[in-house]
Amino acid sequence: MAILTSVAMFTADKLLDRLHDDWDFLLDSGAFTNFKKGKDVVTLDRYAALLREHGHRFYRYFNLDVIGNHPASMERLAELQSHGLDPVPVFQRGGTTSDLEDLLGEHRLVGIGGIAGMLQRTGDRDYLHQVMRSVGKRRDQIHLLGCGRVDVLDTYRPKSADASTYSAVGMYGRLSLWNGKRFISFDKTTATRGQPGRSTSMRPDGERTAILRRYDLTWSDLTDESQWVRREGGYGKVLMTSARSWIRYNIYLQRRGVTLFLVDNPQVTCEELAEAWEREKVLAA
Repeated sequence: MAILTSVAMFTADKLLDRLHDDWDFLLDSGAFTNFKKGKDVVTLDRYAALLREHGHRFYRYFNLDVIGNHPASMERLAELQSHGLDPVPVFQRGGTTSDLEDLLGEHRLVGIGGIAGMLQRTGDRDYLHQVMRSVGKRRDQIHLLGCGRVDVLDTYRPKSADASTYSAVGMYGRLSLWNGKRFISFDKTTATRGQPGRSTSMRPDGERTAILRRYDLTWSDLTDESQWVRREGGYGKVLMTSARSWIRYNIYLQRRGVTLFLVDNPQVTCEELAEAWEREKVLAA
């Protein structure tokens, strides 16, 4: 199991408590949170202290970049390296091809930023295509940040990527079930209002009924809003099915040489993910 967890999402103690000995945990530095807040929610000193003591417990960990500022990001990279640390750098928008070449020449893994939630637009897809064209045959050195799209991952086959979609099913009201080739979506709002026939994403046709059955779900489950979120005493059936679906998708990608890290989220506990992972691993065997 591969999980991306963030310094910005948990206190240090809670972050370390969530680690699972048998899983690969990739550590996000909180750089995007700093960017969104306009201040250092995660400071370089705090991050360096955590890594010096516990960095060995993570599969890898990212640099604490200054988003949109390549020189400042490289200064922070050098500062962390001065502590004997080996963070994964991130190539941000605004960087040059020469900057990317330097990173690929010096590091085993390089993150590609500035694409999360933006690849619906042609210009953004063109940007990623240009980046990956520069990467060429070194795709096994690339991690795509915030990208779980099957069309992108199947096309470029990076070493790894990460996605949070599975855990946001209650927030965004969208359940995506992997059918072995693509995702089939179901809409929460339409379901809980009892109007399944008014949306193409909730029409109870044969294909949709069949995939629900493969995940032990029914149309009635989708109409119960409490099943879409974590609740006291456990998790909603729809929420956990979303995790199972993305684990199946992960297994599909692994067979193509891509590791998809699921973004850690307080909505789902590691024990629940472990249950979903063990169940899907048996089915995939």
